[in-house]
Amino acid sequence: MKALVLSGGGSRGSWQAGALKYLGEAGYGGFDFVSGTSVGSINACGVAMFLPEDFTDAVEYISKLWTEKVTKTSDIWKLRCPLGIPALWKPSIGTNDQLEKLLTDVVDIQAIRNSGIELRLPAADLETGALRAYTVDDLEEYGVAPVMASASFPVAFPPVDVGGHWMTDGGLIDIAPLGAAIESGADEIMVLVTRNPKQITYKSRNDMKNAIKVGLRDLDIMEQTVLQDDLRICEVYNKLLKAGHKIEGKREVKITVLYPLEPLADSLDFSGPLMQKQMAQGYSDAKVLLDPCP
Repeated sequence: MKALVLSGGGSRGSWQAGALKYLGEAGYGGFDFVSGTSVGSINACGVAMFLPEDFTDAVEYISKLWTEKVTKTSDIWKLRCPLGIPALWKPSIGTNDQLEKLLTDVVDIQAIRNSGIELRLPAADLETGALRAYTVDDLEEYGVAPVMASASFPVAFPPVDVGGHWMTDGGLIDIAPLGAAIESGADEIMVLVTRNPKQITYKSRNDMKNAIKVGLRDLDIMEQTVLQDDLRICEVYNKLLKAGHKIEGKREVKITVLYPLEPLADSLDFSGPLMQKQMAQGYSDAKVLLDPCP
């Protein structure tokens, strides 16, 4: 069984779109299970709307999303006027009405049901701190609210009420939902993360001159640590299993990780030229990582 896991990263989801495009052209696909958190939940829905054998159609659909539907930041979110100051009495500095309109337009819930692909979209419950993974059943019950919740970038976007639960970005707890893919029975997992899991990125204090920039950096550090830990645990289990150790409830899983070879832009900038640039980088990075020989 083959699974696709898509991490969070805000506007860096455009990098994923480029990497997915290369996967489609290179003959990858046929995924039976797709899990995506934060912006990865949006791309995951795009994949899950098509039959596994129609992966190239899915990635073309996702590419058009990032080039035709998202051409400026206000297509996704807007700062509360004036200057986000209402965040002093509101739950976020921005609004997500634009995101809701976009998701209502591009997510075909019936197509997800018909594709037969198993879909998981993690989101975090702000009140309990618990993680919940939404399925197509939840989409049929609540519409696009579970996708909005998973993609609700902390501080910038307000939490989303889903069935009476106050939900926010799943990346706070599960930045690259590997566990759900492994539990699904997958023995091959393709993971697309929007930051290099092998490196701790450096950012100068001169690049963090306001609370938003500092908050974004805080999230980067937190998500980077969670991602590294998740991948390290999987690597340890695989090494032990390869060495002949039997571990109850564990099996060897082939995990391929694609990541940006150069750092991407800030997560909340959705300007059109940047989306196209990051898509091109995603395509190039995937090609280099999967086919390093010229």
